[in-house]
Amino acid sequence: MQGIFELDAECNVILQGRIGQGFYGEVYRGTLERDNAKDSEPQQVAVKKLKTRALEADIRDFEREIAIMKTLKHPNVVEILGVISEPEVCLVMEFVKHGSLQSYLAIHRENITHKKLLGFALDIATGMDYLGRKSIVHRDLAARNILVADETLVKISDFGLAQVTGKNDYYILQTNRDLPIKWYAPESLRDGRFSAKSDVWSFGVTMYETFGLGEDPKLPGVGNDRDNGENEEESGVELLDALERGIRLPCPPSCPQIVYVKLMHPCWQLQSNQRPDFATLCCSIRELMNHY
Repeated sequence: MQGIFELDAECNVILQGRIGQGFYGEVYRGTLERDNAKDSEPQQVAVKKLKTRALEADIRDFEREIAIMKTLKHPNVVEILGVISEPEVCLVMEFVKHGSLQSYLAIHRENITHKKLLGFALDIATGMDYLGRKSIVHRDLAARNILVADETLVKISDFGLAQVTGKNDYYILQTNRDLPIKWYAPESLRDGRFSAKSDVWSFGVTMYETFGLGEDPKLPGVGNDRDNGENEEESGVELLDALERGIRLPCPPSCPQIVYVKLMHPCWQLQSNQRPDFATLCCSIRELMNHY
């Protein structure tokens, strides 16, 4: 690709089936062909574009996502290959063939080992440590947004909610869009405050999904009235109340107790400054890997 990220007129991107969607965008599988490279094979890519009825705020969010992804280059982060501006803005990314960790766990739950799951955990924590060093909060870390490249490599994707924190090391929520509250730290639910340490909380929930082999991170006793017309705001209040009373996700039946105690639970300290950072979590994961 050129030094800048704009794909030129000699590149053709052909969209195939839709493979996912986020808050404001849809992701398609596609092929990237270069007219000036007759000998090269078409490259499999993932292409994100705005939904048909995109709002002005959605366009701004998409532009921010592209701007953030242009600054990233790490083996555990999905790579941007380029941007198409005409006839509509499209973000062209590497195609990660095994799809989301969420779906991968559902397919392979019978034969996946704890050692392999710890390897995935290390990849995620390493990628998140890299983002933190670049002052980026992801704000949507979950198994659905981790992509599986192969049996030994996963990558962080979907920067649709990501923000650069600036000098304060935190970001204050400024929109009311639907948010993945089951993955959110108490300070995010209460004050709309996001930081590397709120991403650590979400990492703990992602580990619950991972070692629970796709288990839904539903807090015990919370959300039982959802069918009675309870809305997102009410469920956020209920969830925050439970978290502040010390209720946490339990150890999944398929998860070793040592992984729960050493890796997940420390991420869920009520005070954000008492949670480990991602560099510390990487060390904890390496120690756990020695047990397997």
